[in-house]
Amino acid sequence: MEKGKKYVYMLHPLSIVLLLLAAYFLRLPSAEAALVGEAELGYVSYDREVNGAKAVDASSFRQRYSLLYSTAGELANGRLGQYRLSLGYEWTSFDTKLKTFVGPQAISDSFSVSAGHILYRGDVRIDPQELPVFARFYSYDLSRSSFSSDAGLPLLQNDALIPPSLTTSLRDGTRILSGFNVDIGNKGGQYNSIFGQLPRIFIDYQDNIIHDLKTLTPEDTRLRRLAFVSLNKKDNWFHVRTTNFTDYLNPTLSYKETQVILGTIDQQMQRRWVDFSNWIKVSADGQYTKHQEMSDSYESYEVDLFGTASRSRWEAKTYNSFRRTIDTYGLTYDTRIPLYVSGTMGADTDWRVRLNMDQSKVRILNNYDTRDFLASYRIDTFKRERFTLMHSGSVESYDDSNGGKTLSLNGHLETTSTRRFSSVYGLFASYDITSARNRSRNAEESSVLTQMFSVKGGYAPTNSLKLDITETVTISNGNAADDLTSVSTSSQPSFVGNESSGFKTPTDSYTRSRAVASASWQPVARLRIGFILTDDLLQARNRPTTHATEFANTIDYTIKSFKVRMNTRYVTYNETNNSHTDFNGDGSIIYSPDRTLESSVQYSYSNTNNTDGTGSRLTSLKQATNYYLYTDYGVTRRILELNQGLEYDEQTYFSYRASTKSLIGGIKYYPLTRLFIAARAKYSLLSHEDATQNIYNATIGFNFNLMQATLDYSYGREHGNGNRLEKRFEANLKKVF
Repeated sequence: MEKGKKYVYMLHPLSIVLLLLAAYFLRLPSAEAALVGEAELGYVSYDREVNGAKAVDASSFRQRYSLLYSTAGELANGRLGQYRLSLGYEWTSFDTKLKTFVGPQAISDSFSVSAGHILYRGDVRIDPQELPVFARFYSYDLSRSSFSSDAGLPLLQNDALIPPSLTTSLRDGTRILSGFNVDIGNKGGQYNSIFGQLPRIFIDYQDNIIHDLKTLTPEDTRLRRLAFVSLNKKDNWFHVRTTNFTDYLNPTLSYKETQVILGTIDQQMQRRWVDFSNWIKVSADGQYTKHQEMSDSYESYEVDLFGTASRSRWEAKTYNSFRRTIDTYGLTYDTRIPLYVSGTMGADTDWRVRLNMDQSKVRILNNYDTRDFLASYRIDTFKRERFTLMHSGSVESYDDSNGGKTLSLNGHLETTSTRRFSSVYGLFASYDITSARNRSRNAEESSVLTQMFSVKGGYAPTNSLKLDITETVTISNGNAADDLTSVSTSSQPSFVGNESSGFKTPTDSYTRSRAVASASWQPVARLRIGFILTDDLLQARNRPTTHATEFANTIDYTIKSFKVRMNTRYVTYNETNNSHTDFNGDGSIIYSPDRTLESSVQYSYSNTNNTDGTGSRLTSLKQATNYYLYTDYGVTRRILELNQGLEYDEQTYFSYRASTKSLIGGIKYYPLTRLFIAARAKYSLLSHEDATQNIYNATIGFNFNLMQATLDYSYGREHGNGNRLEKRFEANLKKVF
């Protein structure tokens, strides 16, 4: 046993106190007690033969038992509070043996783990009705164990006709969460005048212990948090918060943190606002944080001053913050001063103004500073006219850490028709211009001027038909870095082509034309048909012309008994020595006229052809039909299920082609309400291995409120270049009492 870790093998001290309290509370007449137990058993046997020789021989047995006694009641008939107590134990184990044969030699492996831990809960709430005190003391570990199947056996699982379902890992161990929280303050009552002048105090402590070393991903950590919060006057809160995290398996992740907060932040870490006047609200706080970690330690001071002002015609908000941080990289000053002002001018005009300053100073061997100043405005007017008008502008100055300076200017103008113009036609036009200039530390200059024109027309003659056409032209002149063009290009995303194919916006001068035509049609109720045609042309300096076209279609039809969904997409991409076409389609059809029948078809298809003759084709088709039979006398219940399915999968890459065809059939019979018998068969043809597969499965089980059990047997055989035989038997039982 390692020093300082005795808590892993014994009850938490606070839990001992609570369990002693339980012995007293159990005698209270108002308590409600219950005893619950569980037992779970499982056995799996798995065999595999290849060409008549034994290849795998494995078995697994798992068991889990638990017993838990719980009680709850009131203290002094509810005048002092309530309590909830539980005490129990859980024990879990599994034993798995695995033999794999390589020729005449057998390689043995085993997985065997057993673990047990106490289940308990103690939760006492003290809430006197006439005193301004509330306290809660708790400690519990009710985490249940769980099993993992085939974990750590990827080769055996991926190469299997039948999933082995061997238990190889157990998640168990200690997971204790303990703590208390106390609230002392004014909450009314006859003693309000006595305690009303005292400061309100909140204390919150949490201790979370996790100790689980027998799983494939072991954990051994402890996290402790303590918060002391005091409310002095109105909304002036004082916090002292400490956090201590210890990772015994990886000490480099352990850390300690202390935080002191003074200001308008309550015990729940929610910001409070104070009325400075009838139209001004403020919120301010100061924070000190000290974080100690092996790889990342720092100490920071932060001051925040937030404010809002609201009048009948305008509103202003500001969120100012200053932070000073000392870490392994040096000394850093971060300052952020934003101001947002919005208002209205008349009934059809509103405006917004934004001012923002971000500054970061770092003091190390090579000092560097970054500054970002931004000023922008936006005015929306003529909202009640036939055409609205919006214009906006921004100026941004950025100084980077390398001594470079960037100045960016942006202007935007757009107009949109309203219903006063027409309820059938819609028009939209916009113009955007961006100018960016950069001067590096070495006095090298780069600049870019980008203009974007956009026109859109819409036509909706009826409620069921809508047509839209959009044309966008972008002209960029200059030679700039990526950061200078990001503003102009981000507003014009490409829905055709991708980065890997080279269809991306260049940093040199270019002209780009993008046209989109779309139609949405609903000829009858519940039927929706959509079309989108996109044409994208890019001409850039010192690079070939790129042209991409996309056609997309969607069909969606839904009624009570019939559902159809179809998606189709076709893309052509042309560039010198780099051209290809993509065709993708997927969809589903579901037919369910009543509760006795359900039939569905799902498909997906993908085809890619490249100029050099390479490409790929993926095809998937699945059909399934389920038939259900119910009793027509007494209480209606399902007594029979019949399942049928067809599956087809094909993959083609260059000269490689593989396909799988499967026929599936199944039956599930309920001779009694709680008893079922099921069988399933699957026959498959594998063209790539010139083989056939036969997989059979039979299951019997019952399901009562307090007991469930199943017996399952699976048999799989593959004939082809080699013969393979797999068998698996599985039995499961769960009892609750």
